Amino acid sequence: MPINTFKLEQFLAEYEFSAPYLLCNSDAESFTVQEVIAMAAPAEPALWDNLRLDYTESPGLPMLREQITKNFYPSFEPDNILCFAGAEEGIFCALHTLC
Repeated sequence: MPINTFKLEQFLAEYEFSAPYLLCNSDAESFTVQEVIAMAAPAEPALWDNLRLDYTESPGLPMLREQITKNFYPSFEPDNILCFAGAEEGIFCALHTLC
């Protein structure tokens, strides 16, 4: 079965890294790992020393969900927080729930 061309991906493949001004992306300018570590609280850079870049629990890394509740949603429990790898998955889950 032939799959139709995904026009957005085709456009981005051609222009995303060559256009002088690209106003169609939803992402912001990214940070280097050094910049992220420099913004961390004094005790947090040590967490990067043993960081494993592998799969975690489906709802998201427990420590991340705890920090999200602590810093942004103190009335929530970490079990009420879901973390997604990218916007598409979160948008799909939100629309699936709403529909």
